[in-house]
Amino acid sequence: MMRISDDAVSPRARWVFVSRDVTFWTLWGGAVLIGSAALAASAFATEHAGWEFYEATHRNMITFIVTVLPYLWIGILAGTVLFGYFNLRHTKTGYRYSLTIVMIMSIGGSFVGGAILYGIGAGSTIEVMVGERIPFHTSVVRLQEELWDDADEGRLIGSASAPLTEETILFTDTNGTKWTLYTAGLSPKDLDALARFEEVRVIGYQATTSDDVFYACIILPGFLPHEQNSISDMLGRRSAFLERVRPESEIKDPAMRSNECERVRVRILQK
Repeated sequence: MMRISDDAVSPRARWVFVSRDVTFWTLWGGAVLIGSAALAASAFATEHAGWEFYEATHRNMITFIVTVLPYLWIGILAGTVLFGYFNLRHTKTGYRYSLTIVMIMSIGGSFVGGAILYGIGAGSTIEVMVGERIPFHTSVVRLQEELWDDADEGRLIGSASAPLTEETILFTDTNGTKWTLYTAGLSPKDLDALARFEEVRVIGYQATTSDDVFYACIILPGFLPHEQNSISDMLGRRSAFLERVRPESEIKDPAMRSNECERVRVRILQK
């Protein structure tokens, strides 16, 4: 009692401790929610990274991963887990939990929330919205456009429209550039993909005589909606891609066989 009197210690109302407890729990919940959003966006970015066709854009899987890894979301997820741990340990009962339990609660909460957000399609909204507003974060949609909209490297991404001749169609890339796309070197599977998908990736080579003429050798699906990106779908596209880049997958008609397309396939296989 003398120490209380000497130190001028005064009791605090119960609501002070309750409100502080509620504040820390709320901050922990907010951290888990932000972590959930980061996880949902990371899942969407990973799902649409184009790993099925990585040989067409990169020398190996390592350089591909370095390019497409969602660093922003990984950093946010790690930060929210640590922030959540700090706040949970400062609640009334938080001191009772070990570091392992607190981390499991924080990470587990983010995974559950992330799965829900991803399941309802919020991952794409978060990823695209943040990519449009934060200069140092390139959304997976824009990244795919940057990787594939490179005619000098033999790649285009966009949509086909009106046929121009029996062997050419009008093709518009994601930057709005119009191309005359030669299709004589395409296999039946490629022609089917060109007609079936609204957006396609094109592997081929640019004409040396004109800046707006592109010879197509392989057609791959472009940016697909979430419901067409199950693991089995992606494995199927991976298998189809590897089949098409093999030299023997070239059109069997010798009159239509393209030596340039053969070289394009060999270049991809040799990466």
